[in-house]
Amino acid sequence: MNYNSQSSGGGGGASPKEGTPSSPTFALWTPLGLSHLLVLRTDFLGWPTGEMQAGKPVLYSYFRSSCSWRVRIALALKGIDYEIVPINLIKDGGQQFSEEFQTLNPMKQVPALKIDGITIGQSLAILEYLEETRPIPRLLPQDPQKRAIVRMISDLIASGIQPLQNLSVLKQVGQENQMPWAQKAITSGFNDSAQCPGLALDCRSVDAKPWRG
Repeated sequence: MNYNSQSSGGGGGASPKEGTPSSPTFALWTPLGLSHLLVLRTDFLGWPTGEMQAGKPVLYSYFRSSCSWRVRIALALKGIDYEIVPINLIKDGGQQFSEEFQTLNPMKQVPALKIDGITIGQSLAILEYLEETRPIPRLLPQDPQKRAIVRMISDLIASGIQPLQNLSVLKQVGQENQMPWAQKAITSGFNDSAQCPGLALDCRSVDAKPWRG
């Protein structure tokens, strides 16, 4: 299954930014902290140097996963041609638990993006990598304060709201409790965030339903 973007700009072929670490220690470096960057590859032989490795990126994704949609939107905005490998989180007991996928991503989560000879898990880490290696067009504002607000909102959702009502958590609370649990996590998260300076989020406009992914 191929995704062919009709937009242009920021595609493959860009070289790593000057100063990018040339060893696996890059897995420990990110402006958002260690928890947001995880480079996964069981046969890792070293960070690609010089020109990036050729080949179309491959995104392992689930159609109901909002985390995967973040990456799909970023790839489309940057005009990056890629392939999708669907990973159904429900079918067959969860295809993310298959031996083949666990070899690719031991965390057993989507999205995972194979690109430039490495596999990256966690959607925010993928977005950072795309922004740093293919900076045009930009995902983040140029103004540092506006960038901070974007990152704050991203962290709020990815770290403060979504994990509390993700599929793995909902399975633990029981079928009858899933919807109220998820709604409480989403609504309280946006309500609390509305008190933060620079954020104007109104949860009344949010459709508080569980996210799958």
